[in-house]
Order: sequence, then C-alpha cells, then structure tokens
Amino acid sequence: MVSKTEEAQLNRLESQVDNGGGGAWEYLCLVRKLKVRRSEKVLKHGMSILNDVSKRSSLGPEEWTLYEQVAVAAMDCQSLDVAKDLIKLLRKEFPESKRVGKLEAMLLEAKGSWAEAEKAYSSLLEDSPLDQVIHKRRVAMAKAQGDTSGAIECLNKYLEIFMADNDAWRELAEIYVSLQMYKQAAFCYEELILAQPTVPLYHLAYADILYTLGGLENIQTAKKYYASVIDLTGGKNIRALFGISLCTSAIGQLAKGRNKEDKETSELQSLVATALEKDYKQRAPDKLSLLTTALKTKNKRISKEKKGGKKKAADPFAKKDWYDVKAPSLFNVRKVGGSPELRELRYIASEGLKHRVFEVSLADLQKDEDHAYRKIRLRAEDVQGKDVLTNFWGMDFTTDKLRSLVRKWQTLIEAHVDVKTTDNYTLRLFCIAFTKRRANQVKRTCYAQSSQIRQIRRKMREIMVNQASACDLKELVQKFIPEMIGSEIEKATSSIYPLQNVFIRKAKILKAPKFDLGKLMGYILIQRCMNMNSGTFSETCAKCINVHEKKEDVGVKIDRPAEELCPRRPPLSGHELIYQDLARFAG
Repeated sequence: MVSKTEEAQLNRLESQVDNGGGGAWEYLCLVRKLKVRRSEKVLKHGMSILNDVSKRSSLGPEEWTLYEQVAVAAMDCQSLDVAKDLIKLLRKEFPESKRVGKLEAMLLEAKGSWAEAEKAYSSLLEDSPLDQVIHKRRVAMAKAQGDTSGAIECLNKYLEIFMADNDAWRELAEIYVSLQMYKQAAFCYEELILAQPTVPLYHLAYADILYTLGGLENIQTAKKYYASVIDLTGGKNIRALFGISLCTSAIGQLAKGRNKEDKETSELQSLVATALEKDYKQRAPDKLSLLTTALKTKNKRISKEKKGGKKKAADPFAKKDWYDVKAPSLFNVRKVGGSPELRELRYIASEGLKHRVFEVSLADLQKDEDHAYRKIRLRAEDVQGKDVLTNFWGMDFTTDKLRSLVRKWQTLIEAHVDVKTTDNYTLRLFCIAFTKRRANQVKRTCYAQSSQIRQIRRKMREIMVNQASACDLKELVQKFIPEMIGSEIEKATSSIYPLQNVFIRKAKILKAPKFDLGKLMGYILIQRCMNMNSGTFSETCAKCINVHEKKEDVGVKIDRPAEELCPRRPPLSGHELIYQDLARFAG
C-alpha cells in the first residue's frame, strides 16, 4: 500500500512534469517503485524520453527498463502498435529473454487472442513454473473472458504454491463473494487476518460475510470483528459502528430472551448511537434526522422484545385457505376431505397443492365398510378454484389385514411384476396368496412344494400382465375394487394347488405420462352429465366428451334448445354450464 507521504510526492512530481518543469525520468522511476497504475502519464512521458536520442542515451542500461515500462503502459492504453514496436526492439536486443516472452504473451492477450496467449503462458510456465507474474496473468485472462470457475481454479493452484500472497487471497475472496459463496470467502479472509491481523479492512470484510451468512453464532462473531475494527481505527469507521448496531438488533431478535447480556447489549447500543450521531453532526448534519429515525426503530424493536415477554400465540391456520379434495369419478364418493394451503400474495397456492398425495380409505370412497382394509393414494393433478382434482396414485393394504391373513400350516406365496396400461402408466403390482386344504383332506398342513410355488408365481405374473396391459388406468382400478384379478388367479392356479385369500395387496405407480387435463375433465364431465340424466349415460353426454376431445373453440356460448341438450331436465342451461367449464379448462 502507498503511504500518504509517497502519494503526495508522486502527485507533486506529476504536476511538475505536466507543467514542463522537468523530472520525467524521476517520475517514471517513482511510479515503477510504488507499483501504481498511471498508464496514460507513463506512456506520454516515457515516449517523450524515448523519442529524444540524447535523453535516451543518457539512461544507459536503464533504457531497456523504460522500454518495458512504456510497452506495458501502451498495452493498458490500447496503443497496441506502439507496444508491438517496443517489444520488437526488446526482442532484437534480448533474443532469448523469457521476460520479453511474457511481454509478447501480454500483447496477444491485449489483442484478444486468448488461445495463443494461453499457449504462450503455458510454454513459459514449463520453463519457470514458479513465475508469479505468469500465474497472475492467467487468472486475469480467465476473468477477462468471463470464465469465473477457471479464475478460481487458477487462483487455487497459485495459492497452493504461494500461500503468503495476500493480494491473491483477497482476489479469490472477492470472486467468491460475487458468486455468493460466502463460506469460501470467509475462509479466504480468515487466512488474511492470520497473515495481517492489524489490517482493519480484512476484519471488516470478514464481519460483513459472517453477518450475511446469518445465524446467532455467526452474528455474535461478526459483532466481535466489528468491535475489533473500531479498536484498530480508533472508533472512526462508520461502517463498523453500523455493523455493531445491526448485529445487536439481530441478536436481540434471534436470542428471544435467552441472551443473558441484555444489559450490556442496551449499553452498547446506546454507545454506538452516540458515536454515530457525533460523527454525522460533523460530516453530514443534513442526514442526522435519517440516522435518528433508523436508530429509534432498532431501539423500539429491542425494547418491545424486553417488555412484551412471550408473544401472543397466533392461530397457524388463520393464514391458510381450505381446498376441497375431489376423488376421480370412478369412485362413488367424490369429495374426500379438505387440504389447507398458505395464503400469500407472492405465493401461488395451486402450485403448492399440485402433486400433493392424499391417502384415503376405500371404505370412505365406496361407502362400504367391507373395503376398509384398502388404502387408496390420490395425487393432486390440478386446482380449479377451490377444488383439487386428483388421480389414482397407488393402493395398499392396512397392516392389521395383512397380519390377520398370515396363519400357521399354510404357505404364503407372493409375486410382483411391472405392467404398462394402454394409457402409458407403468405400475408395479404385488400379489399375495395362501394355500388351502383340499376337499376331504385329512392332513392338518397344506404346504406347497417349491416347484408348485414357482408355477403359481409364473401364473400370477402372466395374469397380472394380461389384465393390466389390456385396459387403461381407470379400468384397472375398477378391477382392483371387486378383486377380479385375484379371483382369476385363484381359478387359474386351482389345478396346481388350491389357493385362498388371493389379493392384489399393493399397486405402486412407477411412471406416469404427461398430465392431460382434458382426459381428467372428460371423466368429470361424464359424471356431471350422468347426474343430470338420473344416472344414465346419454348421447348428449357423449357429445360433450367428443367436443372436449376434439378441442374445438368452445369459448363462445353455444345457443341450442334445452330439449336437445338435456331431454330429462327442465331448461336450466345445465349443459351450457358444462360448455363454459370446457372453455375455462381448455382455454
């Protein structure tokens, strides 16, 4: 870092040279010594010396150092022709120089020839793998191309060799912060603080990162590092004062009465407020009112937490809306229950409800207690208003039913198979069966042999595949309810060994086709039409389904006589409502 004295000296020399007072060479030497970037001035005054033969010859061996300095400044100012001429002269004088090779690679980089520059840098690194300048140029080239991951990789490789380079650690930390990789950036600043513990800038940046990461422990640590910045700067860092104020407020909220140092916290808050007000009075008195308002808001928040004690418990369901869950039309009962969802302006409730899975007893869906042992899983596919439209998503047995079937003196036979329906649903079906005693059997046990079990399993799989592949999902579910597949398996295997209690105990959907709202709405329309026609499927119902399947433009209300549309119902425009529904769902 440049001290104030050195900066003042540099500015004085620059003013002197600009006003024609001489001292151009001394100015260029000081710029090179302090490693500051004054490319335009270096190019201007350097070329004035190089173009004057007497001045150039008086430099002696330092002439070639000036050539190098001016060439780098010319590349920085995009005066590539000047840089090219200077590098040619250097190459002519030093044909085997690696230092000139670096300048040539930098010129390729300035022209935008990234591949050639990378090739040149790689060849130079082969000869001198510990050259810091080349490593840093590769990092700069990756950043110039927008290759952030490449820059991080180069910096990490560089820091494995040169661990004490603080500038490289800071550069890596800034890249991590730009990518919001705060934990990695915190690690870099920890290395910097270990290397230079008296630099307040590193403490401040580390505290900012910890505060951004959040969490009670991180914010408490950030508060300590903000305090160390105030200690190192003599209380003159406004950002650190604000940081302590923010950390104190955040700790008060996160601790919620668990903080034993409440008294110290309030005293620290008041000290910080006093210091900030004093500083603002001196530097920006016109913004003092804004500061006072901000500090009052924070203090109110802390005092409220102290006085109030426990917060009043709010009803968690007060901010939620209830939606009706509708089962598919293949079940007798459509409305199976309700589901709550959060009500927020920035949050679409329907998106939160989609793909939610509900488990319902088949006894509730069919109004028949004989089916109480079956659990049906329904998945939400779409939300229309306050209705959640669901589709079949699986089936299982209750545990008590399975345990009641398992007994002594019989063989349990299970089989499973993956099947695909005609509407492209892939399911895994699990079948369970038990052997039973033959007619007039005297023996107590009825154990099947291994060969018989294998034959029965083969039959089970064949029947499950045949039954499922010949129908769609809706028809397959309708086969599960009366246990048609189990009955067929029982008949087909009677010649091998008599079975009892044959069930499809579980059905699991492995893969579903792309959701088709039209098909789902078709099932709903069939049910509505049948309800309006006293439970019969009329030609009018078929017309509604055909219209929907063809996806005609039904956004306009169609005027037709009520008698034609719904002959068994008074003209209340029932089907016109269905057409409007179709327009809304299809549109």
